[in-house]
Amino acid sequence: MTAGAGALRSGASLTATAASLAALAPSADAVAGPAAWETTNLHAVATVLTAAATLREETRGGHLRSDFPDAREAWRGHLTAQARRRRRARADVRPGATRPDRPARPDRPDRLVGHHRPPWHGGARVSLLPGVPDEVVRDVVRRALDEDLGGPDGVDVTSSATIPLEQSSRVQVVARADGVVAGLPLFGAVWADVAHRLGCPPVQVRDRVSDGDRVRRDDVLVEARGATQALLVGERTALNLVCRLSGVATHTRRWADALQGTGTTVLDTRKTTPGLRALEKYAVRAGGGTNKRMGLHDVAMIKDNHKPGCRLGHRGLRRRPRAVPRRRRAGRGDDGRRGAGGGGGRRAVPAVRQHDARACCGRPSRRCAPPCPSGSRSRAPAT
Repeated sequence: MTAGAGALRSGASLTATAASLAALAPSADAVAGPAAWETTNLHAVATVLTAAATLREETRGGHLRSDFPDAREAWRGHLTAQARRRRRARADVRPGATRPDRPARPDRPDRLVGHHRPPWHGGARVSLLPGVPDEVVRDVVRRALDEDLGGPDGVDVTSSATIPLEQSSRVQVVARADGVVAGLPLFGAVWADVAHRLGCPPVQVRDRVSDGDRVRRDDVLVEARGATQALLVGERTALNLVCRLSGVATHTRRWADALQGTGTTVLDTRKTTPGLRALEKYAVRAGGGTNKRMGLHDVAMIKDNHKPGCRLGHRGLRRRPRAVPRRRRAGRGDDGRRGAGGGGGRRAVPAVRQHDARACCGRPSRRCAPPCPSGSRSRAPAT
């Protein structure tokens, strides 16, 4: 970035920088964790900055464009960028400034003329859920389809008997309630698996919104076109998964909104659906929460049910691997307030109501981290 997009830059250097960033795009198979998330965020920011610098054909402030050495009044103002899909900033970040030689469209004054919808794609080549290995996602999809079809060689007896394989259709996935969406790439993954089983061309999918976006009732989330049989066979499996993840993301966002401004982190728990932990943890992140721990192996956490059987008390943690962090779960009420301000590692407030959580964590403290209670009811943005 310093060499190609620093204080002295040109169109050629910025193009070379963009190509280098594309080659360094984060892998979809990266192991989830703070280091991977930080690297992905840094790459996204660098991509946006390079795209904006390439668009700005002038010299302004401390940045000199050697191919455009003069300032231009028409360029005075800010540039905006929009991540159309958050899975790969390299391909999906689209600058949204109005260039002086391209008048803005009346209906979209902050976007470039010619700005187009996200391209159609086949689910097999899509980078799936960031932080979740693709093989994990595809294994979930495969097992879900096997369950619905009766095994790897199973068939939809109704669709196969009534609809010819060569017939094609076009469908839209529409939200039936307000909420936050998560897991939209699963539509492409499910339909790609079904198309492979049926031996038909891949279903083409286009996302109209991104994971983590707030949506309103009747918003179009996904468009798809392909073999009618493939669309019908995969629709329920995809909807089951996406509605589940969107419900988790929606509920997480309610907690994040309720605690906004307190400096409090919303954490999740291990109370996940068996076999779907990685996906549901992803949905928590899409809803604005943070993963507390992926399992029993990565964080040592003392809870009430450890105390009766732990003779050494908290000193027993001295035997834990040095690389494993320590957390303590505080009690309710006064214990929760003490946990918010106490020392000795991060402390988690147990599952409480939203207004009680603000009472425990009302003052800014990044040590206080109430988890999303998995037993609470939340309406998903059903489709």
